[in-house]
Amino acid sequence: GFGVVPGFGSRAERRIEIRMRGPDAFQGAEWIAGDRILVPRDGPPFRPPPLFRLAAGRLVREGPSPLPALDTQQEWSPDGQLIASQPIEPCEPNQRPRWKCYRQADEIYLQAADGSGRRAVTDGYLSAWTPDGRLIVTAGGAHRYVVFDPRTRKKTIPLSIGRVAAFAGVKRATLGPPRWSGDRRYIAAMLAGKWPKAANAFHGLVIARADGTPVRVVTSPYVISMFAWSPRGHRLAWTTSGFPTPHELFVLDDPKDEPRRLLAADRHFDWIAWSPDGRRLLVDDENAGRWLLIAAAGGKRLEKRARLGGRPHWCCPVNAYAIFNG
Repeated sequence: GFGVVPGFGSRAERRIEIRMRGPDAFQGAEWIAGDRILVPRDGPPFRPPPLFRLAAGRLVREGPSPLPALDTQQEWSPDGQLIASQPIEPCEPNQRPRWKCYRQADEIYLQAADGSGRRAVTDGYLSAWTPDGRLIVTAGGAHRYVVFDPRTRKKTIPLSIGRVAAFAGVKRATLGPPRWSGDRRYIAAMLAGKWPKAANAFHGLVIARADGTPVRVVTSPYVISMFAWSPRGHRLAWTTSGFPTPHELFVLDDPKDEPRRLLAADRHFDWIAWSPDGRRLLVDDENAGRWLLIAAAGGKRLEKRARLGGRPHWCCPVNAYAIFNG
């Protein structure tokens, strides 16, 4: 199942949950265009994910997604008017059994929110939408991201791997998917490279201006598990995972500032979500069976809340985030 909590963190907080039986399972829930929710399914069998709307304090089922069942990846545009999608296909022609093996096809489709006007627009693998209505896709191999404009069909490189490597002082670099800040002034991406031992760096984040000019590299001696831009401005939060400890939460108010550590723990945590006003962070403290509400500005106040489910996605707008190996 999945759930929505109106008034989270206030006296008006209440829980609305949807639970369903079936041969497949829900894989989380994603906010689309404000008050609508797409609920991906696990398969096989492959069936279109259902759509729900939050209305008058109730979750109302609207029906299935209008896309083909094998379009297992569906990304709604920021305004909710378009859907970019990518189907899966059998690994072998006429394979038996039918569900033996499936893989992601390398063709990306675009259609209206009602499923009309479907057409293949580019090859590669779909990552996400940019805030201005373009598509982030991989092209020319993994970890090589380009931005595709469906209107002009032009592809541009948001971050040059060579330029980032030189800026970071490493011979070779690998970049994760780029994500834009809420004010669109900056891009961030996870950065992997081999730093000198003296740097005490295992993993990193690169922050660049919107034109792709690197302005800051933040490194960590641990894995950077996840980062998320605040929905407003350009405050950036990220979590790290040690081997086996510590696990930490950092916030960077501006690229020129120093990171502030808001939380450290021996137990594992990694998932974070910003409040829509950018004032608080919700931490999934899963191994303690709770969520934590932390003021992004810092301070000692830390609210402990019941853990209501899996990964929290605070609505709205949905955070611009990226996760390690994802």
